[in-house]
Amino acid sequence: MEAFKPAQEFCKKIIDSLNFAVTPYHVVELAKKKLSSAGFKEINETEPWTKLVPGDKYYLTRNMTALLAFSVGEKFEPKKGNMKIVAAHTDSPVLKFAPNSKMQKAGYLQVHFF
Repeated sequence: MEAFKPAQEFCKKIIDSLNFAVTPYHVVELAKKKLSSAGFKEINETEPWTKLVPGDKYYLTRNMTALLAFSVGEKFEPKKGNMKIVAAHTDSPVLKFAPNSKMQKAGYLQVHFF
């Protein structure tokens, strides 16, 4: 089953993350670690963002339940106000399993969730 090894490793990472991230606080903590390891720098939303560097990546949190991450374009000029941030949110890391969703295929137990 060597061909399935990359998929199994990927799934294990997701399962480990879901097991850790049981509340919004845990999700934010996990995301902060992943962003920091990817080169993002933490900033404070209440302080002026005058020191943003073109090409750098940043994130901030609010009440440890919300997180915003963004990268600054190479052509960014702070005084021109030419910044755009696109964001999304989730209220919680909730997986809702469909009724009677248990099934087995190719030797794996599977469940359907939405």
